[in-house]
Amino acid sequence: MSGQLPLKPDGQLVEGDIRTQTKQVLENITNMLEEAGSSLAKVVKVGVYISDIGDFEAMNACYSEYFIGQPPARTTLVVSKFPPGIKIEIDLTALL
Repeated sequence: MSGQLPLKPDGQLVEGDIRTQTKQVLENITNMLEEAGSSLAKVVKVGVYISDIGDFEAMNACYSEYFIGQPPARTTLVVSKFPPGIKIEIDLTALL
């Protein structure tokens, strides 16, 4: 799955802290995976891109609520430039 941003289904940016934005991204991903016949349990690799390393702990706490048990391999990188208001982007590879 290509990079997903913290957007509501209507395409509007979800404003708020990193936890709020992470939750929106993961909800969107969950829905898209289910529509494709997959699930978070079938995710094998995740890329997380955040705008501030100071947000890592809060992002990770929210992320851990979605990937329970043995989480998939993950890379987390700090990105210097996102569009205004965006704090996170997540891409992943999942099995069908």
